Amino acid sequence: MPAKRAPMPDGYGSDRPLQAVMDDIADDGSRSPVTPGTSVTADTSSAKAKPRQHVKLAAPLADELRDAVWFMSEHGRPRIQLGELLDEAVGRWLNEAKGAHNGGEAFPRRGRLR
Repeated sequence: MPAKRAPMPDGYGSDRPLQAVMDDIADDGSRSPVTPGTSVTADTSSAKAKPRQHVKLAAPLADELRDAVWFMSEHGRPRIQLGELLDEAVGRWLNEAKGAHNGGEAFPRRGRLR
């Protein structure tokens, strides 16, 4: 029997970006088609890897993300990595937030957060 997950912190509803990424996987393990211009990942096969930043996630969210990577690696995306899935989820959220709150434009740059 799988371990029972701890409840998600407030603010993590059913509209989580990670769920949107997971919803792209069809029952047969294939990815659903992506509408042109909506992809948030770039083809990295020939591009140089971009530098990564370290961020902290709530433990239940990090656990769910790791589980998603394992699942996805066996259901249609065998080479997926934790950072790639996180980039997709955060990228989708940012695209939605830009559209909803800033007319689709990038948010103004303000520097680092603590």
